[in-house]
Amino acid sequence: MIAIRSAIESDIETLCSFDLIAREDDERRDFIRREVVSGACFVAVDHGEAIGYAVLNYSFYRNGCIDMLYVHPGAAGQGVGTMLCDALEKLAGARGAKSLTVEVSDNAQEFFQKRGYVGKQRNTVSRNGEWLANTTMQKTLSEAAPGAPS
Repeated sequence: MIAIRSAIESDIETLCSFDLIAREDDERRDFIRREVVSGACFVAVDHGEAIGYAVLNYSFYRNGCIDMLYVHPGAAGQGVGTMLCDALEKLAGARGAKSLTVEVSDNAQEFFQKRGYVGKQRNTVSRNGEWLANTTMQKTLSEAAPGAPS
């Protein structure tokens, strides 16, 4: 059974080993390490093994921002991304965020559209000398229930 929990320092190496970019990119490994230590990273775990992770941060005015959502290639299509996104949306709403923003690759755009995210702008980013396109998407969160945990 898949469970979502806060990432702990002992998860860092596992996350870096299945994240295909982190395998070769020091910046990505540093990002994962920093976000785990800060408490902003959450992992999907199946039978004690991390199979996905997501990072939730907050911008100005406490709007939520999904800085990363990554699923182990072997667990793709099993609902792991959906479970992580559900958890982040609930947590952000409970903490008072009015919306969540995410920058998504073209491959992930349909996933987020089905969840109610709306494209706000197209972006280009340089990665290792190559220009890549992505889309900033945003979802308005429903009001948190009174007494919701923070």
